[in-house]
Amino acid sequence: MERIPPKKMAKQVAKLLRKQRPNPIYVKKVFQYVREDLGLKGGTVRGKKLPELMTEVELNRFYKAVWQASNRMHMVMLKLLLFTGIRNRELANLTLKDVDLDSMRIRIDHGKGDKDRSIATLNR
Repeated sequence: MERIPPKKMAKQVAKLLRKQRPNPIYVKKVFQYVREDLGLKGGTVRGKKLPELMTEVELNRFYKAVWQASNRMHMVMLKLLLFTGIRNRELANLTLKDVDLDSMRIRIDHGKGDKDRSIATLNR
């Protein structure tokens, strides 16, 4: 028997399910039972790895490099990353209007998950 392309198979399954007017939970359950009947296990689960931490010597060298940076822009960027927890993409999209020096807050528009958030800096 020739294998049906996945997209075509999905359309056939959708045609069958559409008559049932399913909600997402129903569809999830249907495919759970299909996987069981076919003897398929769940998706691949990646093992969680612990993060690699810097040694104390590396950490001291890193801090020294940040505090004594010759390029002020690089120093400010590194300090923002370290002290606020801002993500790389958020930092790249940051503009001056997002920074409020009076209240020491940074507004992040369209951050991770396309969510907006505000960050309070530590120094007041």
